[in-house]
Amino acid sequence: MIIDSSYLFDLMAEDPGAFSKGAELVDEGEMQWLPTTVVAETYYGDAWARSDTTEQEIRNRLLGCSRIGVDEEISRTAGELLAMADDRVGGLAGVGPTDAYIAAMAEVLNDAVLTDIVDDFEALGVSVETFRSRCENTKLLSDLPQSRLKRCKLVAREVYRLCVCHSVCTEREGPLRDCAVLSWR
Repeated sequence: MIIDSSYLFDLMAEDPGAFSKGAELVDEGEMQWLPTTVVAETYYGDAWARSDTTEQEIRNRLLGCSRIGVDEEISRTAGELLAMADDRVGGLAGVGPTDAYIAAMAEVLNDAVLTDIVDDFEALGVSVETFRSRCENTKLLSDLPQSRLKRCKLVAREVYRLCVCHSVCTEREGPLRDCAVLSWR
């Protein structure tokens, strides 16, 4: 299983669905691969959200998975998957290069990506598993006012975390002010 940052963030937030899926993977003896790009996303998300999660807490969460890095084969595969996704929609598919690298790792290892953001990886044509139903994902976003929904989807792509609007966030600066990506404890 290739671990996407959306799953890792929910695991760090002690999401019951993420924990249940993690226990299932361990019970089944499933190999959990952590892309080095997800390591970067994790530290980026922590810094961007100005989280109170400590570096030691992040390192402890990252310790349990074997790493997979970007090499020439992964880079080539990522480029090909991204080009095919763009071709299928007749333009830009809206999938970022980081997700293309993660998808390439799934393709090369003949494995699935474990994520909460299914659409991007499906657009790239790789197998996907999630720890919650699409209905739950939709419900998380459906509670947002339309004016904030687009912004939160953009933030979710940038920070790789679906977000839910909370009034406590309104004092925050920048695109995260309307989204709750405040703590992963």
